[in-house]
Amino acid sequence: FSHHLRQIANRSTGHDHRPIPQAINDLKVYHPEVQLPSEKSLCSKFLCSHKCSVNSTRDVTCSCPAGLVIGADKRTCQEPPRAKTEVQHIGCFTSTFSESQLYKTPHSLSWEECINLCNNKVTIYAGIQSEQGSPSYNFVFCGNDILQHSTPADSYLCKPCIEQRERHCGGNLTLSLYQIREFTPVVLLLATESGLKIFSSETSAAKSLNGFPSSIRGLEFTYTDDDIFFIADGSLWRSDYSPFSNMYVDPTNIVGLEYSVKIFYSDWVHNLVYCLTENNDVYEVDWTGLKSSRFLIRSIAIQDMAVDPFTRQLFFVNNGQLGHYSINKSSLIKYGNEKFHIKKVLKIALDVEHSLVYLIGTENDDKYYLVRTDYGYKKMRVIYSGEFLTNPIGLDVFRQEVVWGVNISDRFSLYRCPLTPRCLPESVELVHQSSEPIFDFKLYHPEKQPHLSTYLCSRGHCSHNCSLVSDSQVSCTCPVGMSLLPDNTTCQDIVLTTNQPSIDQSETSFKVETESPTAKNVSAAVTYLDVSTMTPSTTVADGQVTQEYLEANQASNNVTNNNVKGNNTFHSQTSIVIIVVGILISLLILLGCIYIVARPDHKLKSNFSNSYQPTSELELTNTSAGTM
Repeated sequence: FSHHLRQIANRSTGHDHRPIPQAINDLKVYHPEVQLPSEKSLCSKFLCSHKCSVNSTRDVTCSCPAGLVIGADKRTCQEPPRAKTEVQHIGCFTSTFSESQLYKTPHSLSWEECINLCNNKVTIYAGIQSEQGSPSYNFVFCGNDILQHSTPADSYLCKPCIEQRERHCGGNLTLSLYQIREFTPVVLLLATESGLKIFSSETSAAKSLNGFPSSIRGLEFTYTDDDIFFIADGSLWRSDYSPFSNMYVDPTNIVGLEYSVKIFYSDWVHNLVYCLTENNDVYEVDWTGLKSSRFLIRSIAIQDMAVDPFTRQLFFVNNGQLGHYSINKSSLIKYGNEKFHIKKVLKIALDVEHSLVYLIGTENDDKYYLVRTDYGYKKMRVIYSGEFLTNPIGLDVFRQEVVWGVNISDRFSLYRCPLTPRCLPESVELVHQSSEPIFDFKLYHPEKQPHLSTYLCSRGHCSHNCSLVSDSQVSCTCPVGMSLLPDNTTCQDIVLTTNQPSIDQSETSFKVETESPTAKNVSAAVTYLDVSTMTPSTTVADGQVTQEYLEANQASNNVTNNNVKGNNTFHSQTSIVIIVVGILISLLILLGCIYIVARPDHKLKSNFSNSYQPTSELELTNTSAGTM
């Protein structure tokens, strides 16, 4: 090609005198790489706020200097969200709400240990209550909604701390409330090659946790008990957080399995873990050691799994196909992926609060999808598809936020995206990136693992108060001055009359359809107070009514019917009297009208002829009246 160019050039300049069939006045080399934009030109169009770089494939990447992080637009650098530099004392509050939410820790701690514990649990508030009114020993409540539901108390009820008089440590049935941070940051537990790490958006860095071995392959946690479970060297381990040392103590091995563990998932409600062993058997393990391990599924190759501890359902990925196992019913179902419009399922996560399944799958090994569906697989929805899903290593979700990880060219990246309700491409944010292998990760949030009472009450829809009665039953109650409507969930104000007794509260307990290890079938059971008599009415369970109740009810109906007959006779007599009186009044009015029409017509006569002529008495009377 270059030889021909030189030949043409020589001929055009006269150096080569061989004849040219046709004169060439100009020429251009046409090639895809002749007019590539420069790095400066590309960066000027991408508008990075600080640093810009272009790789060999001409992809533009914005980066930030130390102390700043890239924003959601992938162009602008901004300061990372930070925790409050110092805890703020909010005031004195009653501890009723906090006690009911099971926020209270079993440890008696100093003020500093209380704050450290809630800071480790990544909550917004820490409520400190003195043990039996003595501020030398404290209990702590860690939660995000304590201020929202607590009732203010007189400040003198919260006493100064013994070791720090400038601090307040609550009192008897009261707590001193402190605000640790403005909001809950994004916190991820990471299972890495070097051990367990924790990433927080407050610092935009991953910190190693002491006391854990290296090369952790999988992890789970139970938030309420401050436990972390992980796989190391094929064994399942458990480590719990110590508020006294502000770290996780030496892990202990969970025994009871003959084979090594490949993957597992925790049930934080019933203190169980579900493990897939190296011989592809699935077991249910009680990590407290109170029960023996239980075999569930034999010889099944599972790549990923998740468990709903409330409905007792295990979802899994088997050779790219989605499967479902009912733990209580011991039933196994496998689904074809044609329902999901994807060829192969790779990762799975559950939103147990809303009973939703999230999947990452591929259609043709180069197109990846993030799919959401209900537990019945009837409402499928693709919520995201793009390059950031390639080669996924994990998936997790909490409420309106989904997080996933990918491995591209030995570069491990974690992304997050808010669901509104889909994940928009411009909303995908790079949370953390590392060259160190990340084998697993979990979203760590104070409200990600709801307590059984919280879960059941959210489905009971009580208008005011809700409390747990059993593993499948909650009770709706009303405050003083209100009673429960027939729907058994809504409270209304009580309107009292002179013949009605005062009522403090009404109560209804009912079962929510959820499965537990001890109860498979759910039946309705209602207990309530009879508002009119203030005596407990008969409890009806499963539609059965006793014969004694029917006989007593029939006798009561007979008495009621006799009273009704007497009342009907009295009302009939009263109605007749009213009708007669009405007729008489009508007749009197009619007679009055007839008299007025028929009376004599007296008209005043004009007297123009003689003004001195005497007038009649009638004329004089009318004249006087007119003058007046």
